[in-house]
Amino acid sequence: VYSLGVVLYQLLTGVRPWDGGDLVRDDRPPPPRPSTRLQQPPANPPRERVLSSESDLRRLAKQLTGDLDTIVLTALEADPARRYRSVESLADDLQRFIARRPIAARPPTWTYLAARFAQRHRIGIMLGAIALLATIGGFALTTRAYLLADAARRDEAAQRRLAVENAAKAEDARTLAEQEAQKARDITEFLRQTLTTSDPALKLRPGVSLREIVDEASASLAAPALSLSPDAEAAIRLTLGRTYLGLKLPTLAEPHLRRAWELQLTRTTEDAALAETGAELALALCEQRNFAEGIPLHRRTLALQRALQPRDEPAIMRRIWRLSTALRDNNEFAEAEQLCREALDISLRINGERHLDTAECRFRLGFTLNHADKHADALPELNAALQLQRELLGESHPTIANTLLRLGQATYGAGDREAGIALMRESLAIHEQTSGRDHPSTTRSLSNLARTLFSDGQTAEGDALLADSIERWRSYYGAETSNVANGLLQLSRYRLRAGDAAGAEPVARQSLALFRATDGPHHQSTLQSQVELADALVALQRFDEAESLLRAAFDAARETGLSPLEQRRSVRSLINLCKRRGRQDADPLWKDCEADWRAIDATLRERESATGQEP
Repeated sequence: VYSLGVVLYQLLTGVRPWDGGDLVRDDRPPPPRPSTRLQQPPANPPRERVLSSESDLRRLAKQLTGDLDTIVLTALEADPARRYRSVESLADDLQRFIARRPIAARPPTWTYLAARFAQRHRIGIMLGAIALLATIGGFALTTRAYLLADAARRDEAAQRRLAVENAAKAEDARTLAEQEAQKARDITEFLRQTLTTSDPALKLRPGVSLREIVDEASASLAAPALSLSPDAEAAIRLTLGRTYLGLKLPTLAEPHLRRAWELQLTRTTEDAALAETGAELALALCEQRNFAEGIPLHRRTLALQRALQPRDEPAIMRRIWRLSTALRDNNEFAEAEQLCREALDISLRINGERHLDTAECRFRLGFTLNHADKHADALPELNAALQLQRELLGESHPTIANTLLRLGQATYGAGDREAGIALMRESLAIHEQTSGRDHPSTTRSLSNLARTLFSDGQTAEGDALLADSIERWRSYYGAETSNVANGLLQLSRYRLRAGDAAGAEPVARQSLALFRATDGPHHQSTLQSQVELADALVALQRFDEAESLLRAAFDAARETGLSPLEQRRSVRSLINLCKRRGRQDADPLWKDCEADWRAIDATLRERESATGQEP
């Protein structure tokens, strides 16, 4: 076998496996593969070489590579155990090579077996491959045609859906345009009827007031012949409600705003118009101190604003302002402060520090802190607001006057009474300079200064300024407004505290009459004015009338569900009445007051325990 291997090697390459020496040596390294040796120049070239061209050598080397190399090297193995065991084994492998079948000298790996199978069946495999490629190509073409057709169908369906959607949008737009046109026609007709069929004397009389015109328009809405679409009626009532609010008549504004709210609630979706109307209605309720209904409505409109326009942060900030104001006026200072800080964070994020909205946020935060008796915390915020407003608006502006007023109150509350009053006088001077003597902002500044002077013991000037502010309210808004009634209530209260019960009593009667006319007999402000009148009567020792007023106020507060604090105010005045009469032990009213006081005190303690907030 070994000798045949040598002969086979020489036949294939033209050279011996090893150059010179004994061919049969166990220590020789394996010879180069025939395919490799064929491409190397021999050390002793023979006299004749059949293959002379390089292309012939490369072609032969390629044919030798693989099985023939393995057969030759296996026959030349130095270790007989690894060599072909017989000439027949060598011959069998050569026959397998010629037949392109796997040889025994190579491991039967799947790649090797597959390659030999492909060599034996080259034509069949080529035909199969061609058939497979044709099948794949046909499948690809069919799939592509299907996908193109499917894409065309989807595009056509999308176009149909888009056409339907556009048609629906066009129909909605047409319907909305028709509704808006009808609303405009209804409003125009309402204004025409209001301006042409009302009392002619009203139009001819000089000095007709806005209040009279709005009252005429409000009465026209109740006319049976008037036919309005819901949207038009809601728009008109919203305008009337806002006008009454501007005239400081929230009790007259509420019915219009509530009706507008109810009309808009009938829509299928909640929109910005509903949120706007709800905010105005909440304001009217809170100005009547109906916080139980007003504050939840403020919360709802804020949530609606966040849901409808989450990116309109300025609008959200203004809704937060309204809710925080209502909470502050209801003495819910912790949440009011939290909301003021949230609004400030929004303004700093979208506007930066040097912006009027940021100054307004700091002003509102300082105002709230001052109401909560956190005077030291309020002063930095109000001072920062004032400094920024002066930089952006100049020294004389109504906004600066408002900030000076609240800064003066905080300064006074912090203990610097003289400086606080000086700031409030400066606020009044700027208001008179920029807005005029009779403007509501000027009158409000005058009223606040008067109350502070009363608290400071400067009774004569405080009394004169407060009486002056009441006359200015009358001149600007008319006689029957909440501003006039509140001013009269405060004047009677301060006169009574100063010991002038005789001067307080007629003013308290005027206040009570106005509150009954504008807010109704059971409103919180009406009952407060009733208690104030009773206190003045007690000081004048007119006990029977005072007791009647106080019992009626207490019963009304309890029946209408006013807060325990409001109920306790009436009981406290009744207790004071018993003490002034001087026969508490024999007075059945005294025993009733003791029982009522204990019940109210228990209610307040339960509330404090539940909320953690001292009442």
